[in-house]
Amino acid sequence: MRYSPQNTTVTVGVEEKGALLAAFVDDEGPGLPPDQPTGKLFALFAKGKDRPGKAGLGLYFCKMTVERWGGRIGAETRPSGGSRFWFCLPRAPSGSQTKTVESNPVAPMGKKEHEASALQTAPSPAKQRVGKAARSLRILVADDTEINRELAMELLKARGHSTVGVADGRQALAALENAHFDVVLMDEVMPEMNGLEATRAIRQKESSSGQHQVIIGLSGNATKEDEKRCIEAGEDAYLSKPFDMHKLFQVIESSAPETAGEIIAPPPATSSDSVAAHLARSAAGSKKLMQSLAISFLADAPKRIANIQSAIAQKNAELLATTAHALKGSVAIFGAAKAVAAARNLEAMGRAGNLEGASGEFRTLEDELSGVKRELLAIGAKPGKKSRPPRRATRRKRRK
Repeated sequence: MRYSPQNTTVTVGVEEKGALLAAFVDDEGPGLPPDQPTGKLFALFAKGKDRPGKAGLGLYFCKMTVERWGGRIGAETRPSGGSRFWFCLPRAPSGSQTKTVESNPVAPMGKKEHEASALQTAPSPAKQRVGKAARSLRILVADDTEINRELAMELLKARGHSTVGVADGRQALAALENAHFDVVLMDEVMPEMNGLEATRAIRQKESSSGQHQVIIGLSGNATKEDEKRCIEAGEDAYLSKPFDMHKLFQVIESSAPETAGEIIAPPPATSSDSVAAHLARSAAGSKKLMQSLAISFLADAPKRIANIQSAIAQKNAELLATTAHALKGSVAIFGAAKAVAAARNLEAMGRAGNLEGASGEFRTLEDELSGVKRELLAIGAKPGKKSRPPRRATRRKRRK
C-alpha cells in the first residue's frame, strides 16, 4: 500500500503450485530497484545506498518464518508493471484436521476470521521446528537459482551445518579442489557444466585416488527416470525440488560418513519464559542477530517510551495509539508477554479515545520493560566489555 500510486490496485491472492500453495501481493507501483539484487531485500538490516538511517526487519523475519515452515519467499518486478512479493508453503499432510478456506482477493476478512483460518490450515509448528543435528557437516550447495541456493543454505545453517554456495558445476569442481566437504548438494540443471557432468568428472578423478565424495542430486523433476539418471551418473542419493525441510536433513545426515563433521554440543538449559530464550528462538540461534536486535531495541525504546509518555500528558489519543502500537511490535520480538499486554492496552485506549487509566498502564509498561532491558543489555554487550544502560542526554548547568 505504501508504494502504490493513488487510484491503483493492490491484489492479495493464493495460487496452486502442485504440492505448494503460493500467497502473493501484487501492486501497480514502480517495481523493484533495478540495481538491487532480490536476495538483498530479505537480508538482515538491508537498506538502499541513497537512503539514510536503518532499515526495518520485516522482510528478514518474513524470510526466516517462511523457511522455518519449509517454504520459500521472493519478490519480482511484474512484466505488466509494479511488483509481486510471494511465498510458498507446503500443504498440510493428507489426513490432518484442516478446514478449506476459499480464496477471494476482494472479499474482506476480519482479524478473528483470518487468525482462525491460519490456525486451521497450518501444519503443527512442533513438526516444522528446526532442531540441531548431532554433527556439524561441511556442505557444498551447487544450484544456479539464487533463491533455491540461499534457502538450502539457510536451512542447513539453522540445523548447525556450515555451507558454501556455488552457481554451476565448474565452480563446484573448483571448490572441491580447494577445500574438503562432507556432502555436496548438486543441482541437475545448471549453466556451463550441469550437475550430472560435474558428478561424472568427480567420479572419474576418484577412480585413481580411491576416495569417495558424497554427492546428493537435486532436480526440479520428480520422476523415477530422473532419479535413475542421477544415480547412474554416480550420485549417492536424490532429492526432488521443492524439497521437504526434514527430508533434506534426513538424506544429507544419513548419507554422510559416520565420522564426518564435528559433534555439536547441546545448548545450555534456559528458562522458557526468559527474554534470552525467546530471542534465541526468534533469531534461529544466531548470536549475531540476537545482539543486533538487542542493541537496536535498546537504542529505540527510550524514544518510543518518551513518545508514549508525551501522548498521555497531552491527552493525544491518536498519538498514543500509534506510538504504543509501534512499541508493542518491537517488544513482541523478545516475548515479554506482560510488557506486550501493557502496550496493547495503551494502544486500545488510544483507539477508543479514552485515556482514563493510561498513566497507571504506562507505569506497568515501564516496570515490565526494565526487566527486558536488563536481559538485553547482557545480550547486546560486546565480549570483554561491561554492559551499561545507554547514556542519557542531559544538560549540566555551568556554575558561575
